[in-house]
Amino acid sequence: MVSGRRAVVLFAMLALAAAIAAAWLAPATLLDTRIAGATGGMVRLADTAGTLWNGHGSLVATTTRIPIAWRVDGWPLLRGMLRVRLASGIGAATPRATIEAGIDTLAFHDVDVTLPAQVFGATLSPFGVASVAGEISLKADAIEWTPVAGRGEVRLLWQAGRVAF
Repeated sequence: MVSGRRAVVLFAMLALAAAIAAAWLAPATLLDTRIAGATGGMVRLADTAGTLWNGHGSLVATTTRIPIAWRVDGWPLLRGMLRVRLASGIGAATPRATIEAGIDTLAFHDVDVTLPAQVFGATLSPFGVASVAGEISLKADAIEWTPVAGRGEVRLLWQAGRVAF
């Protein structure tokens, strides 16, 4: 009977180790499906390399490609917090951000992103907007949401902005 229990425990430990290894080595390409689903297919993740935990690729929206890299910090996972650090995939100063997600918290820290305004053009088409031009910069030191409240400050700057109806 004892050897039967040992076999079950050994099998359970091997199954757990295999599951952890599979999650740790999961390819970055799996993120594209999630991003496309969350954005209604408007944003995709292309040219991916690495894993879900540490990888890089290009965010693609219409004709815009933004090289991006990410790294998931391991230690916060032990506290039930997912912390992802985003950076430029080509070593530039932007885009960058730190995203933290917990059971009842979503936070963004040190956010600095500049996007072509045309990325937002498709969302404005129901309002009769034919095209949008320029660059939109978004900066935030800290934005935090909980089920009962949110706080933070976002600065938006639209440079060379043009709208055609």
